[in-house]
Amino acid sequence: MKSRLDFGLLKGSLIMLALSLLASVGLVVGGVFYQEEATREVAGLKARITELQQKKGRLESERRMLAEYLPRFQRYQAMGLIGAERRLQWVEAIREVESRLKLPAPVRFKLEPMREYVPPFPLEKGGFTIHRSRLSLAMGLLHEGDLFDFFDILSGLGRGLYTIDACAIRRTGAQATEKMDKLLVNLTVECEVNWYTLLEASESEG
Repeated sequence: MKSRLDFGLLKGSLIMLALSLLASVGLVVGGVFYQEEATREVAGLKARITELQQKKGRLESERRMLAEYLPRFQRYQAMGLIGAERRLQWVEAIREVESRLKLPAPVRFKLEPMREYVPPFPLEKGGFTIHRSRLSLAMGLLHEGDLFDFFDILSGLGRGLYTIDACAIRRTGAQATEKMDKLLVNLTVECEVNWYTLLEASESEG
C-alpha cells in the first residue's frame, strides 16, 4: 500500500528548516561580528590605559623635577641671577662690603651696559639667554687680605653670580709705622669682574 506524501506539510517543514538555518547563520555571523567589535574595544581600552599610565609617569617625573628644581629656581630669582638686571642692588652690595671692611679709601667702579654673552663651550640654556655686565673696580687696601675679604663678603651677600677676570695689585710705597695708620693705603687694586644675568628668551627679544 503506497503512502501518499502531503506536499503541503512537507513544503511547510522545508520552509521552517530553511528559516532555522538562516537564523543559525545569522547568529553565528552576528556572534563573530560582536566578537570582533569586542576585541577592537578591548584593544582600544588597553591602548588608552597604556597612554594614561605613560601620562601618569610623565606627570610624576615632572612633579619630582618641580619639587627638586623649583626651590633652586626661586633662590636664583631672589638673588638676582634670573630676571631683570639689578644694577642698583650690585652698587649697594659693593658699598656694603666697603663699609664692613672699613677700607682706607672709597671703592671706585664703572659698570658697563649689559650685553648678551655666548660662552666658549656648549651649554644647554633651557630657554634662557645669558647676559654679562662688565664691572671695573679700583680699590685702596691696607693689605692683600682685604682683597680676599672683599670678594668673600660680596659672595656671601648673594647678589647674583659673578666671575673675576683679573686683578692687578700695586704697592703705593707708603711707609708702615709701628702703629699703622688705619687710613693708610698700602696697595691699589684694579679688578675686572663679570656680573651675569639670565633672561627668558622672550624677555631678551623684547
